[in-house]
Amino acid sequence: MKDLGELSLILGMRWKRNRAERKSNLNQTTYIQEILEKFGMQDCKVVSTPAVKIIEEDSKKLTTNEIYMEVVGSLIYLTTCTRPDIAYAVSKVSEHLKDPTEKDWIAVKRILRYLKGTQDVGLVFGGKEARKDLEGWADANWAGDVKSRLSRSGLVNKLHFRLKLIVYMEQIEFKIAAGAISWSSKKQANVALSTAEAEYVSGCLGTQEAIWLRRFIGGLGETLNTPILNMDNQGAIALGKNPVHHSRTKHIDIKYHFIREKVLNKEINLKYCPTQDMIADTLTKALAKPAFEKFTRMMGLDRE
Repeated sequence: MKDLGELSLILGMRWKRNRAERKSNLNQTTYIQEILEKFGMQDCKVVSTPAVKIIEEDSKKLTTNEIYMEVVGSLIYLTTCTRPDIAYAVSKVSEHLKDPTEKDWIAVKRILRYLKGTQDVGLVFGGKEARKDLEGWADANWAGDVKSRLSRSGLVNKLHFRLKLIVYMEQIEFKIAAGAISWSSKKQANVALSTAEAEYVSGCLGTQEAIWLRRFIGGLGETLNTPILNMDNQGAIALGKNPVHHSRTKHIDIKYHFIREKVLNKEINLKYCPTQDMIADTLTKALAKPAFEKFTRMMGLDRE
């Protein structure tokens, strides 16, 4: 085994530590620059948000989908690694990989124009917090898809804890805080009949993710407090805390009542979060600039 020194660049991701402030920044500035140059967008005009609300209407199909698929594939990798702020926009353009239209191509170029102005933005980890908390946010955009009327779930999870590992007789300490560690923007499988139902489905997905993360951290030798899942719908929270089936929830798929069992066993704590503080809202719909920037900062995204 060879010591290559402190980590700086791995798989297109740049890791930079600020020892004075006890923070670290993870970004993909170089990777973004390569994408922009590869697809001729290095001199494009910048925009403040990666997505706008699109009115569904007919649009001419592209003659080929090869370049479209290549760009979207590059954006998916970027989204998965360090950029939850473009997760919703990338998820939307990914739905049309087979038969993209000119409107879809404009949406893709908008994402690239947004990245042009935020090349140095990355996830920030660290700080002086010493809690051992796992906190998540789950939200849904009810019937957001105009054609199918399917809702979209948005999930964000953040950790606040210090982890110590023994590697080859050497103690290594990691401290994770502020930055998001997992996120998701995904269309739901079934049509929800109400806002509460759509939020309830998102809450179930958030519960699964939180429990998995808690067990994963437990496998590393750390015990976290009961995860907190923030939701902005009182009806969905009531459904999660009420273990009794009634006529109004008979139609909800049994698998989504998983959340009730975990609440009863105290493996998850549901907490109300006002919509104006719902971080996951960024992953469910296109937002105006003020709200979008506020939520991305709350995710832990900041400039280097």
